[in-house]
Amino acid sequence: MHIMRFTFVVLLLSLNTTIVKAGLVLSADYSMFGSSPGNNVYQNSAGQIFTSNSGGLTDVTSLFHTNVNAAYGYFQTAFPAASISWNHSVTYKLADLTPFMADGISTIKSFDPNGRSNDSEISIDTSANSHFYFDPTPFNNSEWNIIPKNTALGGGVVNVGLLGKALTGGPAENRTDILTLLIHEIGHSLGLSDGSARFQAIVGPDTVITDPDRQMVLSSGLTGLASDFNLPFRAASGHIAALASGGLFADAVTSEPGFGEGDRALFSDVEIYALANVNGFAAGQFQLNSVAVPDPSAGLLLATAGVLVIVRRSRRSRAGV
Repeated sequence: MHIMRFTFVVLLLSLNTTIVKAGLVLSADYSMFGSSPGNNVYQNSAGQIFTSNSGGLTDVTSLFHTNVNAAYGYFQTAFPAASISWNHSVTYKLADLTPFMADGISTIKSFDPNGRSNDSEISIDTSANSHFYFDPTPFNNSEWNIIPKNTALGGGVVNVGLLGKALTGGPAENRTDILTLLIHEIGHSLGLSDGSARFQAIVGPDTVITDPDRQMVLSSGLTGLASDFNLPFRAASGHIAALASGGLFADAVTSEPGFGEGDRALFSDVEIYALANVNGFAAGQFQLNSVAVPDPSAGLLLATAGVLVIVRRSRRSRAGV
């Protein structure tokens, strides 16, 4: 059994505070959670979440915030360059997503003068269809058997997936990992979405889902590899085509079909390339392998208490919204 552990260095800050060095700055807003005091979220023993406590439920508000901050760590560490000025806020909502057959749905709401998304919304499913695992220690992955997937691309070796199954009998087994869901949706919010004009300009227009896959060319000038390579995206979707290229990209967290209950998927290097490409960044303005250990010397400080944040996403194993 191969268990890979990724450890985060986290410094505690005051409530509703996110501080990072120059680069991508993410914030969160939980004010749309519901009418309960403190905008709390509750969970029953089956994993369903609720906006109020009618009795016998567990308050998982702090765990939700902790997982949001962990998800933010991946992206803020990937885009730390002082030359980047990119602020993005995410509003979180809780809603019954049964009509969409999804654990979450994300929507980009607005863009900055550079055409980069700067405001988005994520809804998390409150129906009995969704059974969530709120990881109390999202800064390591000891509950999963995560095996990096690396492959030959562009004349070099590229990480194309970090996906693992929950350990048998562990607390994450048969549950949808909230951290994975958040990472998936944040990836959409930051530009891997047909809601982004930048994205469509690169992969082609939004068409019907039955049309052929679209291709994103990742140039050697961006990646630093010997040659260009293509990353396939599904038509009418911001999802990487998991079945294309012989399933080469099936382990990417934004691929479809992708993660399911009992899985943890983290943001891969190929997806960092894709986000950099969509948002017009140069090779020196992002860093790979950020999913391993966010660099504490980079000045990344994350609050593990309540942070003001905004996000977007849907679960791919049911519907891939």
